[in-house]
Amino acid sequence: MSFGFDTPNEPIRQALARAHAADILLFAAGHNDGANKALAFPASTANVIAVGATNSYGKDSNFTPLAEKKAYYFSAFGENVTTSQTEKSGTSFATPIAVGIAGVVMDYINHLKSPEAWPPFGKTQEQKDADLAERIEVLSRIKTLDGMTAILKMLSRGQDTYLAPWYLFKPGSREVRHMVVHKLRNLSDTD
Repeated sequence: MSFGFDTPNEPIRQALARAHAADILLFAAGHNDGANKALAFPASTANVIAVGATNSYGKDSNFTPLAEKKAYYFSAFGENVTTSQTEKSGTSFATPIAVGIAGVVMDYINHLKSPEAWPPFGKTQEQKDADLAERIEVLSRIKTLDGMTAILKMLSRGQDTYLAPWYLFKPGSREVRHMVVHKLRNLSDTD
């Protein structure tokens, strides 16, 4: 959601509650007033991933809000974003970029659900089927707020929560799939 309000809006709050109950992941722009204001609504809502903006070097933009100890907060490129007509800046431009990164993560996870993603060296068909069923159950956790947040943290840089997927998804890296499955499998133990 590339919008925000100073005060909560009841119809939007109800829509957010319905979306969360339906396991829909929600992202919202923080605001563009720097440290001068609290997170805007709906980014301030507990079950929404708030998004701040960075420059092209991954440094928080002057206008990006503080995370305010929010459990679900990330930042993405949102300063001087080239559009079809001009350059624009704001957390409302960073939010669709963060959502796009989350979409790529979900697509990657869907790929990991296929048997072709995991060579079955020396396993019986029964073992392969059991492994696949368990892996699908574990990987389905990406659809939860905690599951997505856990994987987004894996591709974030430092405490800044800057989304930098190229640090996790390196060309030719086979360990990533094991790291992702391990993180989601142990989600309740670590997060």
